Formats: sequence, C-alpha cells, structure tokens
Amino acid sequence: MYEFNPNFGLVEQAPAPGSLAATAVAHGGVACTWVQATDGSRIVIGVAQPSRTTLAELRASGDGFRSSGGVGTVQIFTDKHWIVATSKYFGTPDDARMLTDSVKSALG
Repeated sequence: MYEFNPNFGLVEQAPAPGSLAATAVAHGGVACTWVQATDGSRIVIGVAQPSRTTLAELRASGDGFRSSGGVGTVQIFTDKHWIVATSKYFGTPDDARMLTDSVKSALG
C-alpha cells in the first residue's frame, strides 16, 4: 500500500454490509480497509476462495469494473480466488492494478 500511496493506513473495520467485500467475507474470505490520513477516503480489498460453483456464479454475475457515485469497484477472478477492490481512487481498472496484482502475487 505504501507504494500506492504512503498516506494510507490499515484500520480494523468490517466492510460495509451488502458490499462485495462483505460478500467475500461471507464466503470465508477476508477484507482489509485502509484509510487515507488526509481526507479519510477508503480503499477496501476483499479476497475469497469460494467453492467452484460459487466462483462460477460470481464470475457470471459480476462485472470486471463498475463505477457509481465516484467510487470504482474492480473484480478479478483467478482459477480459485475472487478479488474485489473498491475506492474513489479507482476511476478505471488500471488505477487498482498495482494493488490487485500484489494480492494475486500473494495468493500464489
């Protein structure tokens, strides 16, 4: 995260109910929230390894990128994992690439 923006700090905060990150947690995954020290904006990243059936359902129903109200959400699917990243800093999927590539790398 420091390379992305050194003004973000990790906080202990559950993802918003109904959010994709909360859905990742509901499927046995994890979610992390970082807060920007200057303006309080957030980056939330969730990762889950759901069953093959659930992963296929998520893949079929999810857009790779969507933006609403100035907040961008990126969904990435690997063979086993579902990654979701949400922030006002994500105007395009490329804006989140550094972070999502780091998550993919950590998953192996």
